[in-house]
Amino acid sequence: MATNRPSAGPCSGEGHQPHYPVRQNALWTLYVQLEKGYSAAFKWIMEDDGLTVMERKVLLALDNDPCLRTAADLVRTHKMAKSHVSLAVNSLTEKGYLTQDAGVGKSIYLRLTPMALELIQRDRRHMQGFHDLVYQGFSLEEMDKVLGFFTRIAENLKGAQEKNYGKGNSKE
Repeated sequence: MATNRPSAGPCSGEGHQPHYPVRQNALWTLYVQLEKGYSAAFKWIMEDDGLTVMERKVLLALDNDPCLRTAADLVRTHKMAKSHVSLAVNSLTEKGYLTQDAGVGKSIYLRLTPMALELIQRDRRHMQGFHDLVYQGFSLEEMDKVLGFFTRIAENLKGAQEKNYGKGNSKE
């Protein structure tokens, strides 16, 4: 059966090199799939314990970095809105996940309660399951390469943010 398509050409695969928009689409597709997968994997956890996304971010940030001791530390290091952090900290304190202790000067130190640590451990087990799903079929060497690439991408994005790219400024 004859077709109107040429047998060779830019989309036939012969000698065709993907151009930049194809790479952009692949990166966007990866981002969308990771976001959807992550959201689906943790949706029931979020509904189960009644915490907001910001509350969970605060708990995880405090657990991941022992140098974070105050709400101001969270705002500064994680670029979270001060008002959102304040609301989350107050809510987490009321729910029994955080305690607030007097610090130096006006500082108030935030401390995770045993209830918060239990929740975080449960979340880490679920995160490991998501991690295992994402890297299914990868060797340890391949996983290390992917993580290396993601680290470089994150560094590139951090550098771009520091130089204010995306606000109409172009790279010179």
